[in-house]
Amino acid sequence: MAELCSFATKKKSDEGVIFPVQFNGVKLPMALKIYGENSDYVKNYRRERLRKLKLSTENGNPVIENEELEELLESNENVTIRIGGIYSYDWEKGEVIENEPVTLYQRELKNDKNSYNYLIENIPEIASFIIKKSQSKTDFLESGTKN
Repeated sequence: MAELCSFATKKKSDEGVIFPVQFNGVKLPMALKIYGENSDYVKNYRRERLRKLKLSTENGNPVIENEELEELLESNENVTIRIGGIYSYDWEKGEVIENEPVTLYQRELKNDKNSYNYLIENIPEIASFIIKKSQSKTDFLESGTKN
Protein backbone atom coordinates (compact mmCIF):
# COMPACT_ATOMS: atom_id res chain seq x y z
CA MET A 1 0.00 0.00 0.00
CA ALA A 2 1.31 3.45 -0.92
CA GLU A 3 2.23 5.95 1.76
CA LEU A 4 0.20 9.13 1.42
CA CYS A 5 3.23 11.26 2.27
CA SER A 6 4.86 10.24 -1.01
CA PHE A 7 2.09 12.21 -2.77
CA ALA A 8 2.49 15.35 -0.64
CA THR A 9 3.77 18.48 -2.37
CA LYS A 10 3.64 21.16 0.35
CA LYS A 11 7.00 20.48 2.03
CA LYS A 12 9.06 20.47 -1.17
CA SER A 13 7.08 23.45 -2.50
CA ASP A 14 8.10 25.44 0.60
CA GLU A 15 11.72 24.23 0.52
CA GLY A 16 12.10 24.70 -3.22
CA VAL A 17 13.56 22.30 -5.76
CA ILE A 18 16.69 22.94 -7.82
CA PHE A 19 16.07 22.60 -11.56
CA PRO A 20 18.75 22.79 -14.26
CA VAL A 21 17.62 25.37 -16.81
CA GLN A 22 16.94 24.18 -20.32
CA PHE A 23 14.63 25.49 -23.00
CA ASN A 24 14.43 25.32 -26.77
CA GLY A 25 16.89 22.40 -26.65
CA VAL A 26 19.58 24.58 -25.09
CA LYS A 27 21.10 23.63 -21.74
CA LEU A 28 22.12 26.73 -19.81
CA PRO A 29 25.08 26.45 -17.42
CA MET A 30 22.84 27.25 -14.50
CA ALA A 31 20.16 25.89 -12.21
CA LEU A 32 17.41 27.66 -10.31
CA LYS A 33 15.86 26.84 -6.98
CA ILE A 34 12.14 27.23 -7.57
CA TYR A 35 9.32 27.34 -5.03
CA GLY A 36 6.16 25.44 -5.89
CA GLU A 37 2.74 26.93 -6.46
CA ASN A 38 1.67 25.39 -3.11
CA SER A 39 4.42 27.17 -1.16
CA ASP A 40 3.61 29.75 1.47
CA TYR A 41 5.78 32.26 -0.45
CA VAL A 42 3.66 32.02 -3.57
CA LYS A 43 0.33 31.75 -1.74
CA ASN A 44 1.06 34.83 0.39
CA TYR A 45 2.09 36.80 -2.69
CA ARG A 46 -1.11 35.84 -4.53
CA ARG A 47 -3.24 36.57 -1.46
CA GLU A 48 -1.67 40.04 -1.15
CA ARG A 49 -2.22 40.74 -4.87
CA LEU A 50 -5.87 39.72 -4.60
CA ARG A 51 -6.28 41.92 -1.52
CA LYS A 52 -4.90 44.89 -3.46
CA LEU A 53 -7.27 44.16 -6.34
CA LYS A 54 -10.22 44.05 -3.97
CA LEU A 55 -9.14 47.41 -2.50
CA SER A 56 -9.09 48.92 -5.97
CA THR A 57 -12.87 48.81 -6.40
CA GLU A 58 -15.30 51.67 -6.43
CA ASN A 59 -18.96 50.97 -5.65
CA GLY A 60 -18.29 47.27 -6.19
CA ASN A 61 -16.83 47.86 -9.67
CA PRO A 62 -13.16 47.24 -10.40
CA VAL A 63 -11.12 50.40 -10.86
CA ILE A 64 -8.27 48.47 -12.39
CA GLU A 65 -8.08 48.19 -16.18
CA ASN A 66 -7.49 44.89 -18.03
CA GLU A 67 -3.97 45.96 -19.00
CA GLU A 68 -3.15 46.66 -15.36
CA LEU A 69 -4.56 43.29 -14.30
CA GLU A 70 -2.47 41.48 -16.92
CA GLU A 71 0.61 43.41 -15.77
CA LEU A 72 0.01 42.36 -12.16
CA LEU A 73 -0.36 38.70 -13.10
CA GLU A 74 2.54 38.64 -15.56
CA SER A 75 4.89 40.90 -13.62
CA ASN A 76 8.49 40.07 -12.84
CA GLU A 77 7.49 39.97 -9.19
CA ASN A 78 5.08 37.10 -9.91
CA VAL A 79 8.11 35.21 -11.24
CA THR A 80 10.81 36.36 -8.80
CA ILE A 81 8.74 35.34 -5.77
CA ARG A 82 9.17 31.74 -7.01
CA ILE A 83 12.99 31.88 -7.17
CA GLY A 84 15.05 30.72 -4.19
CA GLY A 85 18.51 30.76 -5.73
CA ILE A 86 20.69 30.87 -8.83
CA TYR A 87 23.47 28.27 -9.17
CA SER A 88 26.12 27.25 -11.68
CA TYR A 89 25.30 23.81 -13.05
CA ASP A 90 27.43 21.05 -14.60
CA TRP A 91 25.26 19.08 -17.04
CA GLU A 92 27.81 16.28 -17.47
CA LYS A 93 27.98 15.59 -13.74
CA GLY A 94 24.33 16.47 -13.21
CA GLU A 95 25.03 18.67 -10.21
CA VAL A 96 25.30 22.20 -8.91
CA ILE A 97 28.83 23.63 -8.92
CA GLU A 98 29.54 25.05 -5.48
CA ASN A 99 31.17 28.49 -5.14
CA GLU A 100 31.09 29.27 -8.85
CA PRO A 101 29.05 32.38 -9.61
CA VAL A 102 26.65 32.68 -12.52
CA THR A 103 27.43 35.72 -14.66
CA LEU A 104 25.41 37.50 -17.30
CA TYR A 105 27.07 40.30 -19.30
CA GLN A 106 29.98 40.31 -16.83
CA ARG A 107 27.56 40.86 -13.93
CA GLU A 108 27.67 38.28 -11.15
CA LEU A 109 24.17 37.15 -10.28
CA LYS A 110 23.52 36.89 -6.58
CA ASN A 111 20.62 35.37 -4.73
CA ASP A 112 18.63 38.57 -4.44
CA LYS A 113 15.66 40.25 -6.07
CA ASN A 114 17.80 42.61 -8.19
CA SER A 115 19.67 39.68 -9.75
CA TYR A 116 16.44 37.74 -10.33
CA ASN A 117 14.92 40.75 -12.11
CA TYR A 118 18.10 41.28 -14.15
CA LEU A 119 18.03 37.63 -15.24
CA ILE A 120 14.36 37.75 -16.28
CA GLU A 121 14.72 41.09 -18.07
CA ASN A 122 17.70 39.83 -20.10
CA ILE A 123 16.45 36.28 -20.72
CA PRO A 124 12.64 36.61 -20.73
CA GLU A 125 12.15 32.94 -21.67
CA ILE A 126 13.30 32.00 -18.17
CA ALA A 127 10.10 33.49 -16.75
CA SER A 128 8.02 30.88 -18.59
CA PHE A 129 10.37 28.12 -17.43
CA ILE A 130 10.01 29.23 -13.79
CA ILE A 131 6.21 29.52 -13.91
CA LYS A 132 5.86 26.14 -15.64
CA LYS A 133 8.11 24.39 -13.09
CA SER A 134 6.44 26.11 -10.14
CA GLN A 135 2.99 25.00 -11.30
CA SER A 136 4.00 21.41 -12.01
CA LYS A 137 2.78 19.50 -8.96
CA THR A 138 4.69 16.32 -9.87
CA ASP A 139 8.03 18.15 -9.60
CA PHE A 140 7.33 18.72 -5.90
CA LEU A 141 6.20 15.24 -4.87
CA GLU A 142 7.84 13.81 -1.76
CA SER A 143 8.43 10.53 -3.60
CA GLY A 144 10.61 12.43 -6.05
CA THR A 145 10.48 12.44 -9.80
CA LYS A 146 13.05 12.94 -12.52
CA ASN A 147 13.31 16.58 -13.56
